[in-house]
Amino acid sequence: MITGLFKEVSNRADFTDVIEVHDGDTRELIDLTGASIQIEVGRQTRPPWGSGDIVLRASTDDGSIAILDIGVFEFIFPVEKMRALEPGNYDVGATIKRDGRTAQQAIGSLPVVDGIVRTSQ
Repeated sequence: MITGLFKEVSNRADFTDVIEVHDGDTRELIDLTGASIQIEVGRQTRPPWGSGDIVLRASTDDGSIAILDIGVFEFIFPVEKMRALEPGNYDVGATIKRDGRTAQQAIGSLPVVDGIVRTSQ
């Protein structure tokens, strides 16, 4: 499992990233064929990694997460969803379900800044 801090993102832009999933022992990329991946972003509570209200969700089921290659997936939270976030820190968690088992892939903190631009282009 990965824990840490995501780089800050704007609430006036898409939030997207590509993630590699490695075996913890061999460091080989894990085949994600048929896996169900979910990422949730929630309001940060004290202490961090709390159970604040979930404000964003992405999953392979809704198409906002795409498996790109062996061990590689990409997620996107479009600007339309990001605009709903107030500036501040949020908790992020990612799980991967494959072969009937669910694993916590990542837990982290996401700083969101006000992107200032208020009009769509």
